[in-house]
Amino acid sequence: MTDLDLYISRRSAKKLLDNFGKALERPEANPLVFYAYGIGGIGKSTLLEKLRQTYAEEATFAKAFFGPTSKIDSPLALMEHLYKQLPDDGWGGDAFTELCQQYRNTLNQLETESAAGRGSASAEQVSLVKKLFGGAVKAFASWHMPDKAAEQVGSAAEGIVDVASLALSEKDRIEQLLRQHQATKNKRELQELMLDPLPKLTQAFAEGVIQKSQLRPIVLELDTYEKASSDFDAFLCKYLLGDTTLHSYPVRIVMAGRYSLKNKRYQRMFQHHSNLIYECQLEKFEKGETKEYLKEIGVVQPNEVRRLTQATKGLPYFLGLIKDQKEDGRSINTLRDSDEIVDRLLDGLTPTQKQVVQLASYCRWFDRRMIHYLVEASLADQSQASEAQGDWFDWLIERDFVIAEDTYRIDDVARDVIRAAGHREDEQKFRHVHNLLAHYFQQLADQEVAPDQPAPARHENSDWRRYAAETVYHALFANRDKGQFRLLTYFFEGAHLEEPGVALAAFTAVAAEAEPINNDLLPKDTQRFLDSIQFAIAFGWRVINNNPDRYEFNLEKNGSATSPLTRSIKSQIESALGHCFPRVDRLTGLAKYTGLMSKTLRCQPSQRLILVQQAREEAEKIVSLDYLEFSSDLFLNIGNAFNSLDIHQEALSSYDKAIELKPDDYGVWNNRGNALKELERYDDALVSYDKAIELKPDYYGAWNNRGIALQELERYEDALVSYDKAIELKSNSHRTWFIRSNVLMNLKQYEEALASIDKALQITKIDAIPWNLRGLCLSFLEQYDEALDNIKKARDLDKEEPLYLANQGIVLARAGRYPEALALCEQALNLKEDEAGHYAKACCYSLQKEDELAIESLRQAIEYAPRRCRLEAKYNPDFDRLRDNEQFQALLKINAKT
Repeated sequence: MTDLDLYISRRSAKKLLDNFGKALERPEANPLVFYAYGIGGIGKSTLLEKLRQTYAEEATFAKAFFGPTSKIDSPLALMEHLYKQLPDDGWGGDAFTELCQQYRNTLNQLETESAAGRGSASAEQVSLVKKLFGGAVKAFASWHMPDKAAEQVGSAAEGIVDVASLALSEKDRIEQLLRQHQATKNKRELQELMLDPLPKLTQAFAEGVIQKSQLRPIVLELDTYEKASSDFDAFLCKYLLGDTTLHSYPVRIVMAGRYSLKNKRYQRMFQHHSNLIYECQLEKFEKGETKEYLKEIGVVQPNEVRRLTQATKGLPYFLGLIKDQKEDGRSINTLRDSDEIVDRLLDGLTPTQKQVVQLASYCRWFDRRMIHYLVEASLADQSQASEAQGDWFDWLIERDFVIAEDTYRIDDVARDVIRAAGHREDEQKFRHVHNLLAHYFQQLADQEVAPDQPAPARHENSDWRRYAAETVYHALFANRDKGQFRLLTYFFEGAHLEEPGVALAAFTAVAAEAEPINNDLLPKDTQRFLDSIQFAIAFGWRVINNNPDRYEFNLEKNGSATSPLTRSIKSQIESALGHCFPRVDRLTGLAKYTGLMSKTLRCQPSQRLILVQQAREEAEKIVSLDYLEFSSDLFLNIGNAFNSLDIHQEALSSYDKAIELKPDDYGVWNNRGNALKELERYDDALVSYDKAIELKPDYYGAWNNRGIALQELERYEDALVSYDKAIELKSNSHRTWFIRSNVLMNLKQYEEALASIDKALQITKIDAIPWNLRGLCLSFLEQYDEALDNIKKARDLDKEEPLYLANQGIVLARAGRYPEALALCEQALNLKEDEAGHYAKACCYSLQKEDELAIESLRQAIEYAPRRCRLEAKYNPDFDRLRDNEQFQALLKINAKT
């Protein structure tokens, strides 16, 4: 029997090996993924090694592992790493390699060359490309604003781009760059690849692997999966398992990790592919199995067997230590507890050597410089530093439990027990060493990017991100307040910059060792804190700037807003964000700004203004002339927030500040026009819209809003031109179609108006507004029954809106059914006392020739909505008989103010 046979010979492991063999023979009838999980020391990696040894003659293996010493930081990096290990199939051409090369070459051109191909790319272009493509090859869960919510955003402020739509603005910019850049111009397929690379790259990867598997089965091996960040979960579930046909071919995926794929950290994503996954929990050796194992290595004395069984807890890793010492001829001392397991690991070392190993165990990885720093800073007797011959680092890397990869690290199981022993022996020293390491990595980060540099300069630097993540990791173990402060700082900064790497990497590193709530090495308060915010760290950064009522978050490939998983994950994200917000006031700079702006979307209405004002104060402090787009966007967001609060003068001031920083931002000019429109400065608004269109001639939003401003100025023919241009750019916007119909009705072109409304209803039939407008339009054509049916459909879609009751009353009055009409007007006023009911009563009384009552009702309506009611009355034929009435004329002074 071989060492591996002794090491992993358990029922669960044997069953996995047998089932894997069957899958190689009949792939289409067996699982695609074989996953072994269990605690550290249970033998997962060794099981993978046994599997590889068993089937080495039958299949080609490609291996990857996750963790701090691995350079696999994205799904694309994982695919490339695995693919390079596969043999050439000899058929010539390789779609995946060629597509990767094309993607990377194009990305390099976009980052380095100007759009025209003459000269270097501008700083703004470089920043945009890095920001958007930095996460493009990661597999984030999908999120979007539902159609209805998106339309509500538009209708609430006539097309104002709120905080939530900033990402869409950036997408517009990158699409424009791809259309104009010499590397991608007129290349539709390449543009699609650059905008959404992961689905296409994954398909090419799968096709390449399938082709290679025709010569010899292929096994993709993923070890230490507990150290993989959440974007790998989405990649595997949504793309590799969900969008490819790997399961039908001689290709298998073998994985090992500490947690079940049913664990809450994976959010049930893998359960949707349970038919493709064989999951196996590796258990400790039972007493009989341990006894048999010890017998095989020559340990038979009953007391010794009993004590070794108790000390090793049936863990193969520790039993392997006993075997190694037995084979080396060393005596096997009786073990009673975990500390003696550590003694066994460190057997034969001097006290100083043991201290050095313990210091190294606090590091996730180490190099010569780090060990020298820790030894100099930590050993009580500095003379100990010269005890060993040569350098401590050289001595350390010769230990059996040290693994050499891209850097060096102590193997996970040894690190776990040695580090835990250090915590038990001296918790204060444990936290002190982690504090030293946090300081060490902070120095490295500061050397990479000076701390006084703006946040974008830091987060766009990959080396800084790596050091900063290590800083946070060690700070979490060192000090409750500092660790939490650093984590939240980088979480909020990263969320704003759409670069979550620092906080996500730090959290993933902690969670890979144990569930945060069960990790006794952390301060108790930090355990609870990390457990409460884990869904914010993993997913919340994607939606932090979105109103929770206006986004959906889908982890399922074809998920919907109503699916239990979608509702559950969204609820947990929002709950986790709620645990972050109480600490926002302690933060500074961009982190505080982002936290405050996110709170405005989730707080009570009475709190919003003060939060926006505080965010504006932070924005003033972090403006950087080296990052004009970043700085401008700060004030764009502030302006949007003020606009949503109907504080339009403050919004205008913020937009002016944004334009001062970046005069060529068409989105800001558009929103500036919206603020001016709300201030009823329509001519000034037109100037802003025209500037936005000058900067971006195909800007749908600006053309649409320009039409609204022209409509308010009663320049209806010009408004139609703008709406027609908007429709040319975005023919599926039902909103523009039905707004256009308003203009046509004012021009008394009812048939054309009806056709425009019908276009809107072809796009969506679940919006109440076009049904309402259709009913009103039909009433002008004297088709009263159908008109009433249409407005009833509007009421069915929105029963809380009094306008539809009031408009039913207007239609009944036009049909001559006055008592019924007035009754509905009263119902509308009982539902909500606003302009709708009073305006409808004015129409009814006017049609009944009750002039005084009509004028009084119109006066009451104007008190609620002066401009709109005056403008509607000016063109409404219901009031034609009052045109010469002096009181009516006095009420219809369009420029009058209340």
